[in-house]
Amino acid sequence: MLLGTNAPGSIFSFIGRQRYYWIMKSIFLIGIMGAGKSYLARQLSDYFMLPAADLDHLIEKEEGQTVSEIFSNKGEAFFRQLESDLLRSSKIPYPAILATGGGTPCFFNNMDWMLKHGIVVWLNTPVGVLVERLRHQKAHRPLVAAAANDDELTIQLSQLLKNRTPWYIKAHVVLSEMPVDRDAAIRAIEDQLAQMGMAS
Repeated sequence: MLLGTNAPGSIFSFIGRQRYYWIMKSIFLIGIMGAGKSYLARQLSDYFMLPAADLDHLIEKEEGQTVSEIFSNKGEAFFRQLESDLLRSSKIPYPAILATGGGTPCFFNNMDWMLKHGIVVWLNTPVGVLVERLRHQKAHRPLVAAAANDDELTIQLSQLLKNRTPWYIKAHVVLSEMPVDRDAAIRAIEDQLAQMGMAS
């Protein structure tokens, strides 16, 4: 049920039958590959009545290639620049629930930009869970495609997580319980909205 204006930059969402939120900023989901960002984005979209978007999918649509193909054909530097440009572009229907790429926060001041323009939620998924999810998807994940077995995948994911944690830890909200509980995520985001003076 959508109430109020549909003007760009403002959506009036009905929350919990009794509370209303004036959502004027986006919700950015961050975390390492396989954390479940795209899945949670769809769940939050239904609740907050904001469109869900996936940054990697938008990049693939823009280039007509998969992320792996872009890395292979044009290199990571090209990918990261395009990623940053799209993050800030009108091609994303802001305000939105945006599932970002695992490395998005770590380049071109993207994390600071997201913190300024929305609520940032880190899905702090344990490495063991990531290995289970990514074991059969490595070919589509260029940064871990070379892992020959679970042990190598664990080492590579652990190193990625260590390297990226200084950016991830800046998030407004950290979700560490597994599996990610939709209602717990909503409560944490509602609390952050209240702190930001966006709840009534």
